[in-house]
Amino acid sequence: VAARVKYTDTAAMLSPYVLESSVYAGTYTPVASDLTNVTSVSFTNNGTRYQRIGSVVHVTGSATVAVTTNNLTTSFELTLPISSSLGSGFNDIAGVASSSGDTPSGNVTNDNNHAQLSWGSNTIQAGTYIICYTYTYNIN
Repeated sequence: VAARVKYTDTAAMLSPYVLESSVYAGTYTPVASDLTNVTSVSFTNNGTRYQRIGSVVHVTGSATVAVTTNNLTTSFELTLPISSSLGSGFNDIAGVASSSGDTPSGNVTNDNNHAQLSWGSNTIQAGTYIICYTYTYNIN
């Protein structure tokens, strides 16, 4: 369950003014599932952070990911901090994932109402990486 902080000091907010009832921020620990070419996903001590303004949620975080085999499509899914019925692909969610080492950036799309982080088949090598991700989605 995601921890939420409700901003109540609206005077401290910058323009444009947003009603306090629609602004939230917090941290949560996602659950990784549907691992493809990945043996494990673990999260850093800082947690994954999210901000909700109205019906838009922005998420940032990092994870340590163990990739099994060179040059295979690699992906995993993360639960969302606030559930949503997302459209497919990039319709309601989009983002990027970068990693340590020589591995190029990946992308974040939707799969079964989860954030799916993925890399193409010719771009990733076996090893352990620290993956930093950021994505934005709409609550439907």
